Amino acid sequence: MECKAATVEVDESIHLGLDTKAGCSSISKECQHKECHNKVLSVVAIPSSEAHKVWAEAEEWVGLALSQFDTGYGSEDILTEIQLRNMQLWMVPGYAACVTSIQYRPKHKAAVVAFLGGKEMHLWFSDLMGVIEAWAKESGCKYLEEYGRGGWIKEGKKLGWEKFQTVMRKTL
Repeated sequence: MECKAATVEVDESIHLGLDTKAGCSSISKECQHKECHNKVLSVVAIPSSEAHKVWAEAEEWVGLALSQFDTGYGSEDILTEIQLRNMQLWMVPGYAACVTSIQYRPKHKAAVVAFLGGKEMHLWFSDLMGVIEAWAKESGCKYLEEYGRGGWIKEGKKLGWEKFQTVMRKTL
């Protein structure tokens, strides 16, 4: 599959793929994951018009994120938002799926990692976030944000992320 991602404002596609030799967050002599360094993974921005073709796999990973919280979205809602180009789908085939959106605020835009699920995070997390960060910058975003579990903090800090707020919820 050719690697393309639609921008939010226009119907043109931009190349954002990354073929990478997967490895741990920091490849070093101390790394205990020697099998990691022999895998080649691709981060793929899925065009909105093609999302339905890969949704069976993406849904498996996105479902992991959906099972954590009542987000107000179901799987089909997310696919619809992707097809309407309100959200973007990113895949690491066989390992992970990520859904992003762009929030327009009075003073700036922010790219938001809305849903992320996968396995063997140490193989792909850094590369996936690098591709999404490049897309967010190219899209004119000032910030890249993520709303999710506290486990993100540990992995995110390795890449320069910082915790900036706490979200509370009360069921009515």
